[in-house]
Amino acid sequence: MTIYELVRCCRLQMEILHKNEVMITDCKHIDVYEEYLRMKEEGAKVTYIVAVLSAKHDLGERTLYRLISRMSKTAIF
Repeated sequence: MTIYELVRCCRLQMEILHKNEVMITDCKHIDVYEEYLRMKEEGAKVTYIVAVLSAKHDLGERTLYRLISRMSKTAIF
């Protein structure tokens, strides 16, 4: 399968992702965001969660805040 065939096959989904400003690299941070949601559900404060996840996943705190902001937005279809 060529890149063209792959893009053509997933065109609608890719257009929706583009419209919602989803970055392709966000897929590698899904587990981090799910861990954030779990910790938030348990009552931890966002500042604490970001500090813990930053150290655990070797990501900058600012990067995590941007990730949380992007992932928390309501999608547009």
